[in-house]
Amino acid sequence: MMSELRNKGFIILLLLGLAIKVVAQTANPYEKPVARNNLWRLQAGVALFGSHDVGGFSIATAYNRYLKKKHFRFGPVLKFSSASRTSEQQFLINNQVIMSATNYSATVVEAGVNGYFEMVDDYNFAGIELGLGSFYRYTHETVATGPFTTYSSKDFSVPPNSVGQKSFHSIGFNFIFGLFFRVSAAVRLNLTGLLHTDSRSNNGFGLLAGVSVVL
Repeated sequence: MMSELRNKGFIILLLLGLAIKVVAQTANPYEKPVARNNLWRLQAGVALFGSHDVGGFSIATAYNRYLKKKHFRFGPVLKFSSASRTSEQQFLINNQVIMSATNYSATVVEAGVNGYFEMVDDYNFAGIELGLGSFYRYTHETVATGPFTTYSSKDFSVPPNSVGQKSFHSIGFNFIFGLFFRVSAAVRLNLTGLLHTDSRSNNGFGLLAGVSVVL
């Protein structure tokens, strides 16, 4: 009698355990994937300023937040750039050819906001991103002239054998085209080209490469 009750009790417990397991699986049939809504990016590359005649390099870091539709994201960006140009002229002094150079350099700091639209391939491996953004730009220019050269622009003039400095503030826009390749669910390699123009009629182009982490 006791043995029969024990066997029935064991069967009841077994059936109850199976029932609890089935209910749990029905309530949570799969483990939800980790939500990845934040993108952090670090890039470096070449840049052209002025009328595409002043070359240098840029370093940029950005944070983007994905909207509910995963193809759209936006966020702030901070970029530091340094550019320089040397121009030389020949002068005939006492029947001797003398070279005199003008050295121009600029430091540019930008802070702005960019928005992106992503298009990903069917295999979720590579994609294209198109972006548009606005920025505030601080530029500091330094010009050093040679013994026979001068520098003149709409902002300031530098006489021969002198050094002139001036700072400017402007606002502008970025037009962005980029490619990215997924290394893993969280890591991307990216290549970005951008056209930029500001309120001081300075136009330029940049080509940056870097890495993104999606968290």
